[in-house]
Amino acid sequence: SSGINAEYGVTKTGRNIKSIDMEEFKSELRESDINKPEKFVDCNTAVEIYNYVLHQLLEKHAPLLKFNVTPGQSKWMNTACQNARTKRRKAERAHKRLQTADSKETFKKAYRHADAVINTARQDYYKSRLEASKDNKKETFKIVDQLMDRNVSKDLRPTNKSDQVICEEMKEYFKKKVEKIYSDLGDLPDAMDTDMLTDYTAQIL
Repeated sequence: SSGINAEYGVTKTGRNIKSIDMEEFKSELRESDINKPEKFVDCNTAVEIYNYVLHQLLEKHAPLLKFNVTPGQSKWMNTACQNARTKRRKAERAHKRLQTADSKETFKKAYRHADAVINTARQDYYKSRLEASKDNKKETFKIVDQLMDRNVSKDLRPTNKSDQVICEEMKEYFKKKVEKIYSDLGDLPDAMDTDMLTDYTAQIL
């Protein structure tokens, strides 16, 4: 389950099931009332025993935890955005179930409303950040880079190839490009200076 904290993001709850010692869990399960049929006087009692025992064992071996999840690029998400998204999902599920003209129209309205709320929240978030950093050029450019999804520190080179292989591939790529240009012009040189391309691409890498 989850809730919204407008400043820190989404508050969720969950259990660390992987941390359970399964041997100990199974041992306690065998020793519990679940393994005592004489206590199942009727169906309702059996269900109550089953639910109670499992709940107690889960609380012991994997207690319910609360943790905050802060969205990476979605820090503008607030309660209004979350509510709009919830209504949109609800309308979508209803339309999938009903498949009527009214349900379709309701879903379309919920979809447009959610988009409008989220876009407004995003605009307000970045507007306030830009206003707060108007005297700080570095921070302003950082915000603009985020808006344009630019990461100047990101290394876009393939990780499964050596620099030499990348260089050779780039050399061959540009060589073919130049050959095509000359071919279209009808004046292709007999020998192309590909060493210059190699040196240039090596400098880039």
